[in-house]
Amino acid sequence: MLDRMGAAIGRWKINSKRNINYRSFEPILRLLKSSIPSEAQYWAVWALANLTRVYSQKYCPLLRDDKGLEVLEALADNESIPKTIRHL
Repeated sequence: MLDRMGAAIGRWKINSKRNINYRSFEPILRLLKSSIPSEAQYWAVWALANLTRVYSQKYCPLLRDDKGLEVLEALADNESIPKTIRHL
């Protein structure tokens, strides 16, 4: 199932518009701080990348306010994290 999940996320278009409204990224950021399967981390990073690209005026400040940049930087510096995740 995790392989199918990772393959599906890899096919999603990063600039696609979604009808989602987040007031906090804390639930998503928690996925990046824990030792969960990399596919779940892939989803979380993809969601953050998508939202901050497509709706940057709304979600870039939210990411900053929720201390998400620090979490993403630590993830990107972690060599044990798959490249697909670190690239996003």
